[in-house]
Amino acid sequence: MSDQAARNAQAASQSSLKRALKAAGFIARLALGLGIIAYLLYWIDTHKSCIDFTLAAPSATATGTYADGSDPSQRFVVLENAAGGTILRTIRDKGTAPLAETGTLVPVTTPEAAALQWTAWAPSRSGLRFLWEITGGTLDRWPWLASGFLLVFVGISVITVRWKLILDTQSLHVAWGRVFSISFVGIFFNSFMPGSVGGDLVRGYYTTRESEHRKTELFLSVFIDRILGTPSLLILPLVAMAMQPGFTFGNPMTRTVFIALALIVCTLFCMLLVLFKHDLFEKYGFFKRLEHKASIGALIHRAYAAVRLCITHPALVAKGLTLSVAGQVAGVTAAFCLSRAVGMNVPFIDFFSLYLIVLCVTAVPLTPGALGVREAAMVFMMKTADVPEVSSVALSLLIYAGTLACGAVGALVFICLSGPQGRAPAAEAPGPAHP
Repeated sequence: MSDQAARNAQAASQSSLKRALKAAGFIARLALGLGIIAYLLYWIDTHKSCIDFTLAAPSATATGTYADGSDPSQRFVVLENAAGGTILRTIRDKGTAPLAETGTLVPVTTPEAAALQWTAWAPSRSGLRFLWEITGGTLDRWPWLASGFLLVFVGISVITVRWKLILDTQSLHVAWGRVFSISFVGIFFNSFMPGSVGGDLVRGYYTTRESEHRKTELFLSVFIDRILGTPSLLILPLVAMAMQPGFTFGNPMTRTVFIALALIVCTLFCMLLVLFKHDLFEKYGFFKRLEHKASIGALIHRAYAAVRLCITHPALVAKGLTLSVAGQVAGVTAAFCLSRAVGMNVPFIDFFSLYLIVLCVTAVPLTPGALGVREAAMVFMMKTADVPEVSSVALSLLIYAGTLACGAVGALVFICLSGPQGRAPAAEAPGPAHP
């Protein structure tokens, strides 16, 4: 008994240590995310200022980008026109050279607009204050704001339909209502779990509760769904960037990203071809021996067969990729609407490719809910389109707010799902034969 008690105590100690390490890891990742955001806010507050220009003619374009006529490297993003159009309020870097008493602002992103003559200027307000004003100004452009939040919901719903198709392909009969409920639970957990795939584990767990049978296939359906969604996430930005070679290859940053994405896509395609073109358990003796000798071998075979069944199913792949593209387009369009709500004026085709790159970065499980990583990636990529840091941070936080709104629905569903759940009373029909 003493030996058994000692073993129990050791197991309890190891379990406590694992929980402590997990908690420490979560706190460290959360601190990293909050630290990145704190740095970005510090940068905005200390390196940006607001300048009020007294104009000779009230012809400024709201949200337009202008350059100093005598020093094109100095950029100004218009916040608003005030006092009957005679005062132009803009953002500028504090570290740039002093401005002259009079001068000209030359339009950058809107070449058809006329140059602006100013006769005086004065600094006003701190960086964080006009970050707050930009965010609050979204209420004045509420149609864009409402459209963005609505499209976030639409994008999630489209991806949920893709997951339902995967379940049906494997004869895993889960009701539509349960599929949508579990999807929103995943969105809820994605709001604070590392990366954008943390909620997949939660989705997998709650999916296995739907039946006593074929738990492996139920759990794997979530990750097969992720596999079908990955090509659109990587290929769409490549296509969008290839459609505008001047923008893509004219900037070292976008050129590097394009080449990196192309290499990743080619690598993943070759891996999938090697792993799933032929049934490895039928073609190679090593896998056959593994299935019969190792206790986990049969489970690995079932998992492999489930994945291969789906990604070699022509109809499912075609529908899955179509829904993936539709979901990604809805998500990017949602972010584009929110960018207009914060006053950005980036063309849709440019925004499309840049934001998809941001989504690729946020899929890396570094911080809870991609907090900080998303904001840094947004600032980094949108800077290539002459978007100031203050607007990029405001947009990123607004997108996160839209995700949290959907996550709030998931939180309510999670409370309902946390109670005792019934399971399927009978076994499902055996899976369909491999096509």
